[in-house]
Amino acid sequence: MNTANTISIDEKVAKFWEFAKKKYETPANSNFKLPDRTWPDKDIEKAPIWCSVDLRDWNQSLEKPMNVEQKLEYFNLQVQIWFKEIEVWFPAASDPDYQFIRKLIEENLIPDWVKIQVLTQCKEDLIQKTRKCVEWSKNVIVHIYNSTSTIQRNVVFNKSKEEIIDLAENWVDWIKKYFSDFKWNLQLQYSPESFTWTEIEFAEEICKKVIDKWDSFWWKDIIFNLPATVENSTPDRYADKIEYMSRKIKEYMKETKSKINAIISVHTHNDRWTAVAATELALKAWADRVEWVMCIPNWERSWNVDIWTIAMNMFSQWVPPWLDLSNLGKISNQISSIIEIPIHPRYPYTWELVHTAYSWSHQDAIKKWFEAQNHRKNNWDEVWDIPYLPIDPEDIWLKYEPIKINSQSWKWWTAYILDKLWYKIPKNMQVSIWKKIQEITNNISWALTDNQIEYIFKENFINIDWPIKLDEFDFDEIRKKWRENQHWPIEELKNQIEKKYNIKIDQLADYEEKALSSWADSKAISYFEIIFNWKAFYWCWIDKDFEISALKWLISTINIALKK
Repeated sequence: MNTANTISIDEKVAKFWEFAKKKYETPANSNFKLPDRTWPDKDIEKAPIWCSVDLRDWNQSLEKPMNVEQKLEYFNLQVQIWFKEIEVWFPAASDPDYQFIRKLIEENLIPDWVKIQVLTQCKEDLIQKTRKCVEWSKNVIVHIYNSTSTIQRNVVFNKSKEEIIDLAENWVDWIKKYFSDFKWNLQLQYSPESFTWTEIEFAEEICKKVIDKWDSFWWKDIIFNLPATVENSTPDRYADKIEYMSRKIKEYMKETKSKINAIISVHTHNDRWTAVAATELALKAWADRVEWVMCIPNWERSWNVDIWTIAMNMFSQWVPPWLDLSNLGKISNQISSIIEIPIHPRYPYTWELVHTAYSWSHQDAIKKWFEAQNHRKNNWDEVWDIPYLPIDPEDIWLKYEPIKINSQSWKWWTAYILDKLWYKIPKNMQVSIWKKIQEITNNISWALTDNQIEYIFKENFINIDWPIKLDEFDFDEIRKKWRENQHWPIEELKNQIEKKYNIKIDQLADYEEKALSSWADSKAISYFEIIFNWKAFYWCWIDKDFEISALKWLISTINIALKK
């Protein structure tokens, strides 16, 4: 082998990283550090203002956007959950969007306690159309934005910082012009888009200019939405920027004796898979408000921050999110149905496999906790401290599905499932049943349902009528002898089988009989263990007649022993 021209893996990696360091060098704007930060020592102690952007940020990412009926269903769902601020889209973007907003207003579909938020770009005709669209709406947030980042200023818009500031100030002037006769509640929201790629001092400067323009016009609070339009740093860097901006904006409003307050809002994306962390740290860093979407992973690029995860994180720490989270499973299903996109079965908190354990050690720990805590049932004074389950699923109208049986599962869970179905399996028999289940799960790539486990149990352990046939014996005669002579009928049947088939059953080791339900006409199930050729065999029989059930069960067990 000629190795003269070969290079080692280490050399290849070194050359790649030398190239990557130049290509992906961390921009200074994204690496801002606040030396005297205070947020690390804080806790999230109250819920923020929640603002849904599903009908805009979410819908614009759908391959098949929602129609008016779907949007209306989604809006009503958000109202039912008690979201008080809902972005209803970009009224000047298209006629369907305009008509949808008008439908909400004209048909009085917006509760008095809900603010609708409308988005508009920095063009006078669009602001004029937006004003016309929201006529008669009682509570409106007008959301204006322009990109302030270095790359957008220099490449996309080819404008200086001063020109970008002029754009923002012109917007506010146009809103003042067209909303001067607006008779209802109005708030302004300004977003320096691509905030995390913007020099922090410039973001501060442009927000102060917007305050100056707005302060003289309206008495309502102003919202500064500081988005991680593209997530480009660790969550702590985002929190540093939020604390810095919150300090500077609120200090400036005190200095200028502003008549209004500033609300600091965050809007995170999940490009680095840390949108939840970035939002939570921002809430510790004085953020007042969160723009979010609900739990379908579909939005721009890698989607916006998920409201359910943040709200349920708060809930699990007993910080009330002040939302109706009582039926997350139903809500998630409804959302998935509206947009025709499935939710991953392990999506946090809300979906089908989140409250399910496959690992035997997890199953065992959860089972033992439930057994130990049975006395706590419905006791609100007790702390929820169960292993592997951060919240009680029943609090959000979901169920803990303790058993999904696959090749990794704990053997006693098979008995647990059968027990739920009224098969009270004796302990010695449970191992035999589990071995059959494990034999099957080792050869398939999915978990067994309760019904499938019951089917396997019935096929392999119940009513085996071969090679010894039931009709070879007179059960009524055996029962008659028992009543006449007090001779145990099972022992009598055993003797007849041994004589007829010239076999020797070493021992009738164990016998149990159970009802299959609590009803008076319940069927009986008989469990028996025999020792045959010095091996233990376990099987059972179901019958309406309790006495006959035991006799037939013995035949079933011997049949299994003979077949094996």
